[in-house]
Amino acid sequence: MADGQAKSDSKAAKFQQKLASCFARAERALVLEKNYDYAHALLAECVSNAPANLMYVEALFKNLRAKFPHPIKKPALTGAAAKEFKQAVKDNEWGQAIRSGAVALANNPWDVALLRSLAEVCAKLHYNEVELVYLKQALDSNPKDPDVNRHCALSLTRMGQFDQAIACWHRIELLKPKSLEAARMIAELSAEKLKYPNGRPSTASKSEATAMASGTANVSMSEGGQELILSPRAALEKSIAADPRNVTNYLELTELLVTDNRLAEAETVLSRGLANCGESTELREKLRDVQRLRVEGALAATDANRTRAERLRPRVPWLELALLAAGFILGLQLLPGMRAALWSVIDVRRWSRAQWFLLNIAFVLALIMARVLPEFLAKRKAKRPHAVAESPVRH
Repeated sequence: MADGQAKSDSKAAKFQQKLASCFARAERALVLEKNYDYAHALLAECVSNAPANLMYVEALFKNLRAKFPHPIKKPALTGAAAKEFKQAVKDNEWGQAIRSGAVALANNPWDVALLRSLAEVCAKLHYNEVELVYLKQALDSNPKDPDVNRHCALSLTRMGQFDQAIACWHRIELLKPKSLEAARMIAELSAEKLKYPNGRPSTASKSEATAMASGTANVSMSEGGQELILSPRAALEKSIAADPRNVTNYLELTELLVTDNRLAEAETVLSRGLANCGESTELREKLRDVQRLRVEGALAATDANRTRAERLRPRVPWLELALLAAGFILGLQLLPGMRAALWSVIDVRRWSRAQWFLLNIAFVLALIMARVLPEFLAKRKAKRPHAVAESPVRH
């Protein structure tokens, strides 16, 4: 029996060495030869035989992104290949499904449907890290797809990565302001985070997060008989999820967001409130106020940029230069000796090497002054106190 185990271990070690050699050849084909098709064939073989290996899957997408730097619309699976993949998934033949999918990605690594299907297969096999790689590729393909964001949020919740899951739900909230599920999940996940010291459950506690992600369990708001302390925003989100038609909760949440200068999110909350509560004078007026604040903020930023540009722009005293030029021309007309001296300076054919050298020095210094002087004057002006000291009042 020991001999059989040793043979099995030796066979497994040789197989891993074979995959490592295959991976090394793929790396050379990608980096040195830029042969993306050959590299994909090798990497697809590695992924098919070791689907849980994160390094293989990441290298697969690195190669495909080099070949297809931007999303394309054609499906990755067509005809018999699509039928084969669907049948493998239906029959729970996960290895065959991953093999078919990995090979098909050569046609389009941005196919959201295929990427989500492969992520679901990895979820069945508990390959969490690899599942997230497929989902990230799907999200990069279409970051404004609510379904992709929801899939990512549920997977991240199942893995206990609450912050990233909340970020996905916030994107859904912006994409679908009427989504009650997004508000409910943000509130529940914000409360769930507070149960753990670092905001994430331990391995033993992730079953509860899995139940939340699948929607089969409600998160308890108390632990050990004591009510959990929620942040003001999380508490208001929870109240909105419990009573979506309460106008006061939307107004209070908007005030919090406006105080934090998160005007875009405040506008989204008010739009969601109008969708859930119907036409409300208070919500409509608050929405106008928030929109006005956003416009004023944009105008203020534009004015600040314009003022800064004007402050740094060099100001040329045109009138003084014109008067100086007129006086110089008048002097040339009245003083013939000055005219002759000026002509001797202008006639470069008579210049010595020292004169040419001095001209070059002067030209370089003039360029440096033109570049540095305006900024120096602007900084000096900015540091100068604006308040003018008033004379003391005598009584």
